[in-house]
Amino acid sequence: MSESFEGRELQPDVITLNTMISACGKGGQWAKALEMFGSMEDRGLKPNEITLNAAISACEKGGKMVEALKLLDSMEGRGLKPNIITLNAAISACEKSGHWPKALKLLDSLQGRSLHHNLLRSMLRLARAQKVGSG
Repeated sequence: MSESFEGRELQPDVITLNTMISACGKGGQWAKALEMFGSMEDRGLKPNEITLNAAISACEKGGKMVEALKLLDSMEGRGLKPNIITLNAAISACEKSGHWPKALKLLDSLQGRSLHHNLLRSMLRLARAQKVGSG
């Protein structure tokens, strides 16, 4: 990932890798996004909330619920707290994989936070998906 620029080794920092992980996710390259995520600690870089949000979103877009939930579960051990972006991506990953109980459990974890608009949007998507799936 390092490039030579006029004879100098350029090393990406956390912000650069966050941007690259996000771009990979948006481009449907979830595996590449996770590869970049995994390389951060090898480079001595500490992933932050933005990093995890980008990686979880990449998994969500790639339909990789298990990977998304593993990343979500790893946050506490890293000293990071999930925010609405994190939870929305994880809920969406569950929704896309048809795992409604897990999605609803994640929705329950949002109670008590001031996340009204995104929470409502997620609940409406779940309700719509359950209605389509049952009828």
